[in-house]
Amino acid sequence: MKKMTRKKIVILAIIAFLSVSAAGGVATVLYTLSNLDARKGEIVAFLNKTLNREVSYENQDFSFWFGPTFTFRGIEIKERNGKDTFAAIERLSFKVAVLPLLTGKIVIKKMHFEKPSCSLYRDSNGVLNIGDLLESQKTPPIEIRRMVITDGDIRASPNTCCLPAPPSPFFLPS
Repeated sequence: MKKMTRKKIVILAIIAFLSVSAAGGVATVLYTLSNLDARKGEIVAFLNKTLNREVSYENQDFSFWFGPTFTFRGIEIKERNGKDTFAAIERLSFKVAVLPLLTGKIVIKKMHFEKPSCSLYRDSNGVLNIGDLLESQKTPPIEIRRMVITDGDIRASPNTCCLPAPPSPFFLPS
């Protein structure tokens, strides 16, 4: 049997140290992420500021089964006036890729919306209620690889489209 050289021992010690450090870092991040209740105020404040609308949700969950997965239930997004509901999502879950996080990139492997509903309309000035959301915003770049929508519902008023409203419900443009 060959005797281990000093160089091999040093390399193995460095690899062991890096592995233990990485495991400790992952454990710290997982512990921080698992306590989403403590961060609910921060999450809601960030969403309110980013969307410029009031956002609320009932509860959230974090699991690390086959990768980090965040689940939010009972999401409600208000209109800009603060009283009407713009969108509601019964359940939103997304899986985050771990390795891109090490390089500072946010990659969502799968985003699943269950029973989302949204209302689209134009106000009295002809401005679409999602016009402000379509403008470019300064947010961190996020890559979404797959999006699934189950039992979705979009309600649009007749004047939402760029075409004039049909004179009767039986009118079909040619």
